[in-house]
Amino acid sequence: MGVRIGPTSESTYLTTRDDGRKILDARLADEALVVRGSSSRVLRVPIRALDCLNGQPPAILHNFEIDPDGSFVYWPDLDVHLGWDQFLQVVDPSALRKAQQKTDEFNRRYGAAIREVRVQAGILQSKIPGLTERQLRRIERGECRATSSALAALARVHGLGTSDYLGRLAQALPSIVLTKPTAG
Repeated sequence: MGVRIGPTSESTYLTTRDDGRKILDARLADEALVVRGSSSRVLRVPIRALDCLNGQPPAILHNFEIDPDGSFVYWPDLDVHLGWDQFLQVVDPSALRKAQQKTDEFNRRYGAAIREVRVQAGILQSKIPGLTERQLRRIERGECRATSSALAALARVHGLGTSDYLGRLAQALPSIVLTKPTAG
């Protein structure tokens, strides 16, 4: 059965800001994970809705731990960590939609920064070994995320190490202003 791991004495307990997303308790019941949060909210998350857990044998499912600070539930046999937000997104479609919108906006902003840095350097989309023009266009429009291999290819063409290239992107991000897509 699930085990709560954490400090054993009050003197070693570290306090953290509680935003209502801490996991206080979790248990398996009737093909669902029942998770109780610090806001007293209880989520009933169907195991079948969690791809990483769906189809796993009961012995594996029951072998979980709650992180000492309540940030996530961890299944060591699967090396899976799931936090309050992931559970909430399974049971609340509006939470999932909000997370997807946040990710989509990040991809658009990050893609725009990649484009800005590339254009400033005078590098054509067609001149990046390891990336097709189509791939780069999709990244720059925010239609997909920039993978580590894409970022490495971009760094090479800029004559930079990956961390230095990421630093350039970080400098460009504040200047990115996105316009709302037009319907049509």
